[in-house]
Amino acid sequence: TRYSYHNMARTAAYVACNIYVSAGRPARSAVLLDVLSKAQARCRVLGRQDEGEKVALVHAFADAPYDRSSFHLTGSSELVTDVASQIATQALVELSTSDASTAGSNSSGDDEGKSRHPFVGILDHVSVMPLRSLDVNNEEESKTFSGQAAQTIGTAMSKVGVSVYFYGYAEPNNTPLAKVRRERTEFFKSGDASSKSEPKSGIPNYGIATVGAPPNFVENFNIRLSSRCSKEVAKTLTKKLRERDGGIVGVEALTLPYSGDRFEVACNLLQPSRGTAKMIDDAALEWARANGGESIIEKAYQVGTTEQQCLEVLSLQADCLDRHERQVYQDFAKF
Repeated sequence: TRYSYHNMARTAAYVACNIYVSAGRPARSAVLLDVLSKAQARCRVLGRQDEGEKVALVHAFADAPYDRSSFHLTGSSELVTDVASQIATQALVELSTSDASTAGSNSSGDDEGKSRHPFVGILDHVSVMPLRSLDVNNEEESKTFSGQAAQTIGTAMSKVGVSVYFYGYAEPNNTPLAKVRRERTEFFKSGDASSKSEPKSGIPNYGIATVGAPPNFVENFNIRLSSRCSKEVAKTLTKKLRERDGGIVGVEALTLPYSGDRFEVACNLLQPSRGTAKMIDDAALEWARANGGESIIEKAYQVGTTEQQCLEVLSLQADCLDRHERQVYQDFAKF
């Protein structure tokens, strides 16, 4: 697919940015919609001020069973940094002070008996990723600009009280996210990722956030299994897909409880051009046929955005971009 970038600044480095919030259930919907609305307004202001550079909110998603939401930006690194910092700090302050907010606690009636995605704080994770398909970026520029953007966003978060742990190009040793989560946080012991308790760092304090810049655009893909699939069987799919267990290149996978006595296998695609979503889907279907038939898989779906989606939004003219923004808001309001 060819995209039109004639109205984009040729000197800018373009990035994508994903922001993950530990809140996604109806009690927090008003706050989350306000965060989204103000982020879109900021994108419009910046787009008018900086002729030739763009920033846009590509997608927003709330997952009530996991009590988790995400906001997905793309644009020039400077403008993305501005909007991402606003989203992060606003979400932190408003979710922690809202009367309805119980993010990070399973003690409220709203959360009772429901699953929960692993987390380390209210604003759990920010990832700034290069858009390698754009010829305005070379590899070294991508590393520099995405790393600097992540550092600036993390610094803004730390100023409002978050303990920020950097990863990837945002820290000197280029430490991978999984290693930071495993060695410096209780991410894998939180939510329903294990039978252990919630992280001590959590809510109502702001807690911890992991903020960084991976070397590639990271995609996410989940496979939801039927209630007749036990956790032990679900784990066999996780191992089949996960690279470190001999699975698909660049794939990290985790078995998570979902609603209705179901499980999901959540996948990070660290090299989506080599270990693709289609490869995951195909491998999952092969696994299903050996474990009672394809009906054991209820849904296999992309979470968040792809690099191609970001490029498509960046290529939109003003009127089409306005329609896209309205659709993003309307879709988020339905979750």
